[in-house]
Amino acid sequence: MSTSQASRSRELDALRGIAASWVLLFHYTVRYGAIFGDGNAPFRVPDGFFGVELFFAISGFVMLMTVSRMRSAGEFVIARAARLYPTY
Repeated sequence: MSTSQASRSRELDALRGIAASWVLLFHYTVRYGAIFGDGNAPFRVPDGFFGVELFFAISGFVMLMTVSRMRSAGEFVIARAARLYPTY
């Protein structure tokens, strides 16, 4: 992997991490009252749901980058299955 590809991947991973954190904070502040019995969260992240859209948009882009490196669709399916199956 070239330096520019590694750098781009790190940047995209950082953006995905920010998006996931944004969603986490949204859920924490929206559910704060139900969890702690107090409706006054110390801060609010009302637009955190956009993190879901950002996360999936970036993930789709990364998958397209992966597909472009594969020799066939079958190779891509096998690689995805090998990566995702162990979590099940």
